[in-house]
Amino acid sequence: MKRLLVVKLSSFGDVLHALPVIKSIKNDLPDLSIGWVVRKRCAGLVQDCGFIDNIHIVEDKPGLGDLMKLRSDLRREKYDTAFDMQGLFLSGLITALSGAKRRVGLNRNRELNAAFLTEADVEGKKPITHAIDVQLGFRRSAGLGPVSDLPSLSHLGSGSDSWYAGVVPSEESTPVVVLNVGASTIYKRWPIDRWIELANAVTSAGARVILTAGPSEADDAFEIAGRISPSALLTNLGGKTTPDQLASVLSHSDVVITGDTGPMHLAAALGKTVIALFGPTDPRLTGPYGNNHKVIWKQISCSPCFRHPTCGGRVDCLTSITADEVFRALCDVLSERKNCSAIA
Repeated sequence: MKRLLVVKLSSFGDVLHALPVIKSIKNDLPDLSIGWVVRKRCAGLVQDCGFIDNIHIVEDKPGLGDLMKLRSDLRREKYDTAFDMQGLFLSGLITALSGAKRRVGLNRNRELNAAFLTEADVEGKKPITHAIDVQLGFRRSAGLGPVSDLPSLSHLGSGSDSWYAGVVPSEESTPVVVLNVGASTIYKRWPIDRWIELANAVTSAGARVILTAGPSEADDAFEIAGRISPSALLTNLGGKTTPDQLASVLSHSDVVITGDTGPMHLAAALGKTVIALFGPTDPRLTGPYGNNHKVIWKQISCSPCFRHPTCGGRVDCLTSITADEVFRALCDVLSERKNCSAIA
């Protein structure tokens, strides 16, 4: 294997699951040339990372013309091996279009994915296995053994450090807590009134709060910011950051509090401590990777239900998490490094 193509198109969190695995392969095989196919909306995660030699960006919804152009671009690079780390029809098709003679993927045959592969033997069926542990199976396909620690993705966000210094005031010894209030689906979103209660508690304890959210949840961040005292140490960046800027924000934080969403995986990849609020999804599969995190998951009788709630959309598993217990979890984390008063 001399020229490897990685096919991991999206989403934000999925790309972040694959990145440290591929970096670990590059560390062990420094002469290996690596290309990566990624959707435009996630391209910022793999650009300028230092260990990817060629980045092939496709439209978020590629048409036939886009795929034919991609085919030409890939075949020009003469990849001998392709890793389909996505396991879906489109990723399998792109793997085949690459012209690589060896095409490796998961043994989880979704959307006829295996029809495009020469080796569908990376274990993806084992129950209750974290997504990153599944991706680590590709190390064996590269002829490598297990790895004790995954490499850090500290390069993410470094290009926006000067931007961060210009938008967030620096207070020496003041803890910085990021509240990531967005999520891709409504079932993963903690109620706004809980975020307001938590933000008030955190700022009252003397920490700086930075609100982050995707463009579609920017209004939620704006509402939360409007319900906090004007004198509080709070910066609202909801809907205002590029992926690199978001990474810079997270890298400068002490703790990140978030639901099950891409920025949670980004914070974990940056080595930050995460307090993750889980409801209908399973943190054993997609929680923050590593041992320095706290997961609050009620695990009631109907959880996890994933995308098929049986509670009429109430999401009792998530709404039963109180601001009080999240703040206490935050105090437990900060007490090890910073001063954080208990709730009065």
